[in-house]
Amino acid sequence: MQLSYDTIRGVLEATWPNGDYDYADDYGEPGYDHRYGAETPMVLLADFWCRCGHNPKAGTYKWGNPPGPDGETPKVQPGDLHSVDDHHPRLWAQLEAQGVQCEWHDEWWIDSNASKAYRTQADSYSWQSSIQWNEELCDYMTPDDDFQTWLDWVLNDPERRALMAERVRDLKTAGFTIWEPDDPHRYENGWHPGQTDDPKTVVAAIRRTDPDCDIVFVIDETSQFYIGFSAWTRPDDYEED
Repeated sequence: MQLSYDTIRGVLEATWPNGDYDYADDYGEPGYDHRYGAETPMVLLADFWCRCGHNPKAGTYKWGNPPGPDGETPKVQPGDLHSVDDHHPRLWAQLEAQGVQCEWHDEWWIDSNASKAYRTQADSYSWQSSIQWNEELCDYMTPDDDFQTWLDWVLNDPERRALMAERVRDLKTAGFTIWEPDDPHRYENGWHPGQTDDPKTVVAAIRRTDPDCDIVFVIDETSQFYIGFSAWTRPDDYEED
């Protein structure tokens, strides 16, 4: 039997009566999506650990625990931490089968205007954020925002701010070219020998050639031990066609 959205929302309210959850209609995060044909797609953010003191598995043996001093395997206690779906496993299995995706609330953020969920914590060494906190707006910028909003935030502040690699196409459209135009440079800063490129040095070199150009840095690559970046410039008198 398929559960309606109203029923699903009722389950969420009963599980988190204090409203400690949030949900979105879709993922905004690249690489994430609902399974094909999901009947009730939803991205649910919450803390899925339950601390109710009534662990439904109380009295059963703890799997994987070595025997105690009396030779017996320790048993689950009523106050042991457990998952919210332990209380109604068949119900939660039905929710997930219909397309409700469960994500941890401290690793994701929801754009309530577009009802999309974005990661705020890395899921790999190469991960780059799709959103960026804008101090002036007191809000996150997302891929749905006009690129001019992103450009205003990053423009000519290369020592503190940079765009992620996915915005290179937008930069090109806005008239930027990679520095240097006839000899494109890629820079690295990290733990390995030679990875000592400094944005301040790059800016100084650019300013010696063109004191008034617009400058934007791009994070081209992220890894466990270093980052790769590039500088992009545009003439200060650039005008869009």
